[in-house]
Amino acid sequence: MEKLNIYSTRHTMYLAEKVVSEINKLRNIDTEFSDFDDTVIGKCKIEEFANKEITCQYLESIRDKQIYIFGQTGTHEIMELLLMIDAAKRASVGKITVVIPCYGYARQDKKEGIRGPMGAKLVADMISCAGASSVITLDLHAESIQGFFDFSVTHVNGYSIFKDELKKIINNNPEEYVVCSPDAGGSVRANKFSKKLGLDGAVAINKERSKPGVISKMILMADVSGKHIILVDDLIDSGGTLCKAADYLIEEKNAKSVVAICTHPIMSNYAWGRIVNTKNLSKLYVSDTMQYVEDFEDISQIITPDDVLKITKISCSTILAKIIGRVAKGKSVDSVNT
Repeated sequence: MEKLNIYSTRHTMYLAEKVVSEINKLRNIDTEFSDFDDTVIGKCKIEEFANKEITCQYLESIRDKQIYIFGQTGTHEIMELLLMIDAAKRASVGKITVVIPCYGYARQDKKEGIRGPMGAKLVADMISCAGASSVITLDLHAESIQGFFDFSVTHVNGYSIFKDELKKIINNNPEEYVVCSPDAGGSVRANKFSKKLGLDGAVAINKERSKPGVISKMILMADVSGKHIILVDDLIDSGGTLCKAADYLIEEKNAKSVVAICTHPIMSNYAWGRIVNTKNLSKLYVSDTMQYVEDFEDISQIITPDDVLKITKISCSTILAKIIGRVAKGKSVDSVNT
């Protein structure tokens, strides 16, 4: 029997446990997983000192093994991930695949201004330097980030997570739906969603800003009057753009309804309340790539006045389990990452 060696930082343990559970379920229903041994989270002790420095220690041999380390690359998470990679390398591990649910600093994929940094490239350099062999990540803000690594990157697109729910939404009435990006930068993603759903292209809203972070005007040249809109974005931070887009589409462009799809719910600055109180956004689908969703257990109690659940969480654990299984066997992931 083949064993999958899965480890996790503290910040992604909630998701790693779900993925392990899915892998064990697949052993009984999918022949590709039948020769895997019962999978558990590997033993790795992580300690934090009084000065907030971190150390880690693998409590079992990983010599010459292929291991998978779950971790995030945000400001407060990346050091723990780097230390786990480094410790594995120094323990003579065979290969390290880093699983990053939400790639932190992805919005810094290009240099801004004359003397600005490229945070996304720096994160890639640190992961590579620490000793990683490959990366699995979900719905990058910019697909070009894959080129920042000198090794294999398996990029899981957002559509793979939400496709079943999207097909239920459309329900054989594609002529009534339009996929829309809340900004011009997401037009490529929106077009891919639209194509996979069999719709006639996608549209994107252009934003004008009076100053950084403040939207003064939204412009959409396309006619979406009487249409049901599916807003597609990779992440929601404060929720301001999403809510303004929903209001604009309903109140100024006369759309019939607006639902939104978002892979990474960062949800800063009271975003949950802002979204729930936006009457023109009828429903929001998010994934669990961020710990914040997992912490927000009363999410199921956020309901609109007519008792319809407004925010629905769809786990990425099943797609990640299938991809890790295929990567472990050296097989293509195209059949599951569609």
